[in-house]
Amino acid sequence: MKKLSIPELSSKLLLVLQRFHLVLIFVLGIAIFSFSKINFPKQKLEDELLAFLILTALLYIPISFLLEKNLNKIQRSFIAVIPVAITGYYSFILLNLDLQIYQYQVFILGFVFVLFSFVVPFLKKEADIPFWNFTKVNVTQTIITILFAGLLFAGLSLAIYSLDVLFKIDINNKVYQNLSVFCYVIFAPVYFLSNVPTKDEMYKQDITFDKFFRILGLYIFLPILTLYSFILYVYLLQIIIKWELPNGWVSTLVSILGIGGFLCMFILFPLRSKNENKFVNILSKYFPILLMPLLMLMSIGIFRRLGDYGLTINRCLVLILNVWFYGISIYLFVSKSKHLKWIVISFATVALFSSVGPWSVFNITKRTMVNEIDRLLNEAKLLKDGKIIDNSKFTIAVDTLTSKRLVEDIKYTVNNYGKSSFEPYFKTSIKSWDAWDIIDILGIENKDQPEKYFRAFIGNKDNVIDIAMFSKLVELENLNSRKDTLFTSKELNVLLKNQVLYVHKNSVKGVFLTIRLVDKFKMFRQLQSANNQLQSQINNYTLEDMTMNGATYKLVISSVNGNFVRNDSVVVTDFKAKLFLK
Repeated sequence: MKKLSIPELSSKLLLVLQRFHLVLIFVLGIAIFSFSKINFPKQKLEDELLAFLILTALLYIPISFLLEKNLNKIQRSFIAVIPVAITGYYSFILLNLDLQIYQYQVFILGFVFVLFSFVVPFLKKEADIPFWNFTKVNVTQTIITILFAGLLFAGLSLAIYSLDVLFKIDINNKVYQNLSVFCYVIFAPVYFLSNVPTKDEMYKQDITFDKFFRILGLYIFLPILTLYSFILYVYLLQIIIKWELPNGWVSTLVSILGIGGFLCMFILFPLRSKNENKFVNILSKYFPILLMPLLMLMSIGIFRRLGDYGLTINRCLVLILNVWFYGISIYLFVSKSKHLKWIVISFATVALFSSVGPWSVFNITKRTMVNEIDRLLNEAKLLKDGKIIDNSKFTIAVDTLTSKRLVEDIKYTVNNYGKSSFEPYFKTSIKSWDAWDIIDILGIENKDQPEKYFRAFIGNKDNVIDIAMFSKLVELENLNSRKDTLFTSKELNVLLKNQVLYVHKNSVKGVFLTIRLVDKFKMFRQLQSANNQLQSQINNYTLEDMTMNGATYKLVISSVNGNFVRNDSVVVTDFKAKLFLK
């Protein structure tokens, strides 16, 4: 076994610094960001900064391979600077990680940059064998790196924990968090990059097929692939015989088969290149054709899901994957599967172009979703002059099917794209709203809605109310009605509007007295949520809890039922109280 000496380790580290210094700068930035988050939690660090550091570090890996080519100073400077400008503009101007679409987008872009790292050095012709060797080495080193980093973290953590157990030294949990950053953010990237094949090693035409990959490809992947194909073809025959639409899950199963098949072809590429195994040759030549009927089944399954449930980001991505499968299968059949690198190149390119730009999956889905919501609102007659009608009191009946579709579409749009899509529908600001606020104002019933109902009344009937200093008693009551008026006479009118009690004296212009109930209603709602009480349960409160005192009044609420339809609005269904006035 070859021993690693200090000089050899130093030369390896120096080589990493020379080849991947741009990558390591941003890896160091990720580490500093992580250490700051752990040790200075009050310091405000935006997640967009972390996304910038990660994306730029990943992008600079393929960039580093380009910089190893014979380029002049202007070309090298351009290649080195432009990526930072692009990722910086994207991360600090366009990115908003509070929205799910950007979380999707960051993941896809990071994955694309990793894929480009495998293919950028081998874009020239006759580089298939070097590409296979390079990919095999880096995938193996990735697994080894994860294993080593995990063992390093586990070993050091155990050593630190022993100090706590044996010497009663209090170890703060932050020590372990900082250690994880060192192991996974600093050690792991440096170790991996130090084992990336050098420029001289990259283009060797000698192919080595280890026993591990032979067993993995021939005796594990290939039998599973064969069995999987047989099952899907039996299902295809069943669909044809019964003449019925396929299950929506078939898209996932065919995708797994396609990716698994291409992966198996890649693993067994040395046997194919040396013409050592006839079955492998047959697989490489005819698997793309074998996949075609199943891809048609996948297409039918996708369009069925689109017809039943509409377009979403995931379904659009699956549709693009289906189209890519068709294209790459045709290419592999025509080229006799000689250039497997184009599987990675084409996939990375399609993923990149489908995730950014006005033609991206995210923008297409947003436009489709907004158009569908607009159509449903018009059909339900919930729009007037392009604005949403306040239907929180359910004056307009909306059928169950439309309600369900609107709830799903609104939740999906707000979660993925924010509230900006709905701002044109309202005259006032909706910045403090969430999806349920929009659903509530539309008057849509939905079983999945988080519980906002509250109920309260005085539990002890033997309460004694002090009425000293008060000259009038007004009995307020509004049971099973959505009207605002609680009391009316020749002398007084009492109304309850949106958590505010208005007392009007007929002899005096304007409002004589206002009593804000917002804090009281919120208290009932919060206590009910904290106790995990159901709508059907009665919430008993003390006389003190149900009483509000003012300079000229005392309000004793006997019972109240209501529902928060927005953060700032409540629909009170039942209300009974005694109002004492001076």
